[in-house]
Amino acid sequence: MSPSLLLISGTSPDDLRSRCETVLASLDDPLNHGASLDDLQARLAVMTPASHRLAILATTVADAHQTLRRVIAMLPELSDDPDQTPAWYAATVSDEPRRVAFAFPGQGAQRIGDQEVLATLDPAFADRCRELLEASAVPDLERLLTAGWSDSAPDADVDSAAIHLTDAAQTVLTVLGVAATELFTRLGIRPDAATGHSVGEFAALYATGALSARDAVRLASERGRIMRAHLSDGEFGMVALRCSGEQAAALAEGSPSVHPTCWNDAHQTVYGGTREALEAYAARCRAAGVTATPIPAQGPFHTPLMAGSRDDFAALLTDADLTDPAVTFISTVSGRQEADAETIRRSLADQVTTPVDFRSAGAVLLSDEPVVVLQLSGGESLLRMLQHDHPEANFLGVGFGGTCDSPETVLRNLARLFVALPGVQLAPVLAHSGVAAHWRLQDVRLERQSVIKPVGATPSRHEGTAHAQPHPRHRSRELTRPSSAPLTRPAGAPAPAVTGTDESARPMSPAVSVGAVRTAVLTAMAEASASPVAEIARGGRLAEDLGFDSLLMTDTLRRLSQHLPDLQVTDLRLASVRTLDDLVGELSRVTGATAAPAEAEPAEGVSSSGDPGLFVLPERCERTLASFPELAAFDRKQAEFAAAGTLLPYYLPHDGTISHHTAIEGRPLISFSSYNYLGLSEHPEVQSAVVDAVHRYGTSVSAARILSGNRPLHDELEHEIADFLGSEDAVVLVGGHATNASIVPQVVSDGDIVLHDALAHDSMQQGIRASGAARHSFPHNDMAALAAALERRRGSYRRALVCVEGAYSMDGDTVPLAEIVALKERYGAILMVDEAHSFGTVGATGRGICEATGVSPSRVDILMGTLSKSMASCGGYLAGSHRFVQFLRYNLSSLVFSAGLSPANTAAALASLRVLRREPERVHRLLANADHFRAGVEHLGLDRGDGVGTPIVPVIYGDSARTLQVSNELYRRGISINPILAPAVAERLARLRVFVTATHTREDLDAAIDALAEVSEATLIGATLA
Repeated sequence: MSPSLLLISGTSPDDLRSRCETVLASLDDPLNHGASLDDLQARLAVMTPASHRLAILATTVADAHQTLRRVIAMLPELSDDPDQTPAWYAATVSDEPRRVAFAFPGQGAQRIGDQEVLATLDPAFADRCRELLEASAVPDLERLLTAGWSDSAPDADVDSAAIHLTDAAQTVLTVLGVAATELFTRLGIRPDAATGHSVGEFAALYATGALSARDAVRLASERGRIMRAHLSDGEFGMVALRCSGEQAAALAEGSPSVHPTCWNDAHQTVYGGTREALEAYAARCRAAGVTATPIPAQGPFHTPLMAGSRDDFAALLTDADLTDPAVTFISTVSGRQEADAETIRRSLADQVTTPVDFRSAGAVLLSDEPVVVLQLSGGESLLRMLQHDHPEANFLGVGFGGTCDSPETVLRNLARLFVALPGVQLAPVLAHSGVAAHWRLQDVRLERQSVIKPVGATPSRHEGTAHAQPHPRHRSRELTRPSSAPLTRPAGAPAPAVTGTDESARPMSPAVSVGAVRTAVLTAMAEASASPVAEIARGGRLAEDLGFDSLLMTDTLRRLSQHLPDLQVTDLRLASVRTLDDLVGELSRVTGATAAPAEAEPAEGVSSSGDPGLFVLPERCERTLASFPELAAFDRKQAEFAAAGTLLPYYLPHDGTISHHTAIEGRPLISFSSYNYLGLSEHPEVQSAVVDAVHRYGTSVSAARILSGNRPLHDELEHEIADFLGSEDAVVLVGGHATNASIVPQVVSDGDIVLHDALAHDSMQQGIRASGAARHSFPHNDMAALAAALERRRGSYRRALVCVEGAYSMDGDTVPLAEIVALKERYGAILMVDEAHSFGTVGATGRGICEATGVSPSRVDILMGTLSKSMASCGGYLAGSHRFVQFLRYNLSSLVFSAGLSPANTAAALASLRVLRREPERVHRLLANADHFRAGVEHLGLDRGDGVGTPIVPVIYGDSARTLQVSNELYRRGISINPILAPAVAERLARLRVFVTATHTREDLDAAIDALAEVSEATLIGATLA
């Protein structure tokens, strides 16, 4: 019976003890008696690890009971179980990066059914292996590798000897290496260095970013085919010697037909040659007391006898798409680090005829003192070589596959990694064995969490009330009465008072006073921002000090029109308005305000014409939609564009799928206008999943999910999003905009404050406005301004919510997340990060801004994202702690009172996420394309902003008319790039917004850069002449 792996962690020894007590209590919970330890394994695996970590192996509930009692008695001391076969592993893990090295074995390490346990634990790993094997030209490889896997049908016809044929062996080893690299990357374990023994170099080059997955498999497969073609069965062989390279060379003197093939360690050397010469050489070695063991290989690999193969393989390598490694690559041909793609290309060709110098490569690998060396297949063969040569080296060697491919060994090795490395997240391999939702776990630590309240706040009578009993069919989802009220909103929380004078309450005459204008301004600003008048009356700069961005000012002016009925907003000159006094002065100019208060006039409304039943509206009242001035202004603007013959590139009907190319009315275009960043909306696997979902579940779920609209696809998608991000839980909604617009009012309301980046998306702004909370806009990415605002304002409000974006959709830059997290923790604020444009595009594997900045997702309260961009679907998600997400499932109005996400959109997002997880190279290609385009724009001398590391590249012209002209000219040349014009951005920031995708070719990018150069120059000349 295989054990389960239970991962428990806490922020301190006391916190860890509380967690252990929680888990121990859950073992006795009657609601868990029908669940299994694998369910508990899955439940604990999805929780974000903290610094003090414990990994328990238990086969039965009694084992888990006993071990937890021993650990609780041991705490606060934290160390591994001293028993010879440890029942637990424990350590304190700091956030400091730990160096990790990946090692990949050579031919001889392969076997039928290798990595069966990983294939069982993670179906995505098994699927990826099969996908890569199918791309190989070698027949029947899938049968050879997967014959021993539990998810494969028994195959009695498999020839076990076939796995040792050169082309089969080298392909299988590379496939396992590539798939294992992707798996461990998903687990949060990324190499700082990599090396490979012989054919293992191809997987190592993939791990360092120098080769794509498909090229690594293709080259290994072709290398094996070429080498096999130059061999004659039975003519050549290899022999392993238990002696040093020097002794082996001395024994080989006078034997010209034998050559060294591998220098593995101080006590293991391999020679190859013709069969006859090799047998004589082996006999001579045995006579000298050296153990000589024949190796089942088809030829004398890595010797001059393979010269014919070298030339053929060198020719093949000329077309290989090799790039410089992103992390350290250590060659076992040269025995040193190689950092240049062309040097590696020559080295790979030389590898065919040059001995493998793993001994030298191992010394270089350990010279950087890695904390962990991972052998990703073939067991521990390379680890033993390193330990033989470097017994003093202090590293943790962990092997998978080969002799380490039993369930218990794999779980033990995962446990050792969990307590050794800070960023490890094992849910991808531990959550599939059970169902996390089946295990009820009341989190003691979360129940004890304190809430910061402003001075003088009265605790709500609702706070601290017990949760309702969970539904027996949904034990982990604690039911509460559906409500649109924010979480634990105090019943008596006071709203900030907004007071004004009698003057502001009376209708203003045309001869309004300056004092009345000031009063009206203060009142309108207080209403717009939900801030006390006294706070605004202190004065200062509108944006920097008072937090009034363009949207707040627009709202303020709208409200001022109610207080100053004769105000014509279009007459205002706002470009020079910077302070409160500037605004009062400009309004006084436009309204002709006097220094003294004006007399009030009788209120209008009821006719005095003699008919008391006749209601007469004042002239200023707008009676119909057609009378709205904004409609008239829009009509005028449309007419101006039409008169100028200007094409508006909006609402154009695209003929088919839009990715790097599109078509409008049959006309093909290179597209930079969609955020189909990874090109997955046209991926066959995604489209097939959509078709299957519609056939199975129909076109709609036809109900709210809380009632009868929930489908297994929804639960799978939520689990995989949380798992991918490293959050405890997630919930999906039908629209990204609606997700933001509804979550903000769920979290804050009257008596709270929202501090948001000035460039926060409209959906956040709508949510803030609907919440009734006070609002403060801080200048874009200005951490000093945010700190000052929190310092000044935090203590006056019950809750403070900070809203930012992972990647900003206008400027293409990213948020300084670590600094914001530090501020939110210092001032007791809630942090929400909108990852609409950073999910799938930012970070080494697309896991977003937390991965990119090294911030644990557990330190971000709410991670929001959309399904319409990298996930090629439509909808939104919210991720965070399990307890908070569970609350949302029963209280968030846009979820509870909305139809569930359609089966088609759910399936598309789920399939896209799975493709992304196994093909992180899509992210690398996306960002490489963006860097190339960004560099091209910069070379043209155009303003591309300050953004880096995202696929969004602005080209800023600072003139809406010219920007629109450039967009139209590009369209005529077959390139689609959308303009962003005032008032969406300030006139001085009018721009083209370029969305780069992973599917763009260099030809696409260069064509757009060339067209930009021509069009930008032409429009500049035209503007000058005009």
